[in-house]
Amino acid sequence: MPTSLHREDKSRGGRMPRLRSHDAVWSVALVALPAIVMALALHLPPPLVLPAVAVIALAAGFAIEAARLLSRALSGVTHIREYAAGLVFAGLAASILADADAALMALSELTGGSPAKDGGSR
Repeated sequence: MPTSLHREDKSRGGRMPRLRSHDAVWSVALVALPAIVMALALHLPPPLVLPAVAVIALAAGFAIEAARLLSRALSGVTHIREYAAGLVFAGLAASILADADAALMALSELTGGSPAKDGGSR
């Protein structure tokens, strides 16, 4: 039995585990989601923020899961599935919390139409 096995000593400047590229991407994605919500809140009327977040989160969640399913390299990575599921959950929650009537009114005002000209609420 060999007694001189090569072991890396972490206390004396040994090799540190490097950050995997997909971990960095997901870290950036986690930081980007609140930044996107803040940008939407600054540029859209308040009733349109939650529907926009719902659309973006649902699209991103389904796109991430589709990319994971289509990529052979990512097929065994389960935490990507969890990120996608979290985004889909956030999108569904935002769509449930959104006020549809107020969002439609704000959208019609944003596009230049008035509710009275379009026939009011139906």
